Amino acid sequence: PRQFSVLPSVARNGTLTFSPALNVFGPYSIALVLRDDGGVLRGGVDHFTRNLTIIVRSVNDAPSFSSKYSLASGITVSENAPDQLFEDFATQLVPGPPNENCLEESPSCERQKVSFVLDALADPAFFEQRPTATDAGALRFKIAPRVSGSTSVTFRLEDGGGRGSGDFPGTNSSLRESFALDVVPEPTT
Repeated sequence: PRQFSVLPSVARNGTLTFSPALNVFGPYSIALVLRDDGGVLRGGVDHFTRNLTIIVRSVNDAPSFSSKYSLASGITVSENAPDQLFEDFATQLVPGPPNENCLEESPSCERQKVSFVLDALADPAFFEQRPTATDAGALRFKIAPRVSGSTSVTFRLEDGGGRGSGDFPGTNSSLRESFALDVVPEPTT
């Protein structure tokens, strides 16, 4: 019963319906019993049992992360600033629910790996070194010389799971997260 949010049942026309529970997968054996009202007198049989296996395939759920930086509350640096490193750019990196990762250490367990993808730069000319984010969530970039103003940067997190087709459907990409980057001009002398 914990495998299903709606238990398997068969309609009068023979259609089998059920709803698997969230984040539960695997093979499940069920017994379908068909009964009639013909009775059992004189050796009659009023039921027929058929054993079935329902296989619920696993689905890769999207990874997620949090960032304290956004379009409303971005990063501010000075014009001609040296290389920038923000160790706290992304926190709470989650490759997916626990059933997609190891519940305990074992040689057969393969944890999903996560990595950040630079999804969009509103103005690539702002950067001498394009923004990158480590698997641990640190952000690094270098502003191009003599650049000031505002731009936006967008990242997403990917895990090693499915991409919506084949044997392992689902999504391997988080929602896109954007932040504003303000480059303050140096005072003129």
